[in-house]
Amino acid sequence: MIRKKKHGKNGLSFGGEIMKALMSNAQKTKEEVEKYLVNIDPKKLMDHLVDTYDIDLHAKISFKKKQPKQLDKTKKSK
Repeated sequence: MIRKKKHGKNGLSFGGEIMKALMSNAQKTKEEVEKYLVNIDPKKLMDHLVDTYDIDLHAKISFKKKQPKQLDKTKKSK
């Protein structure tokens, strides 16, 4: 005989309750971070970073040829 997993009071499995709590916590954290970032002055932040840290920048730039555009078949060439 196979037993089904037990559910909590509201009918959700315990895994579902954990996921719901994690999602709620993530949403609250996101809102708090957004509130913090709105109040940051980017110029002051950059000044602080440049004064406090050495910058080590690594970049890779590549160019990829674009595909030729297809002419619209409804237009007639002259």
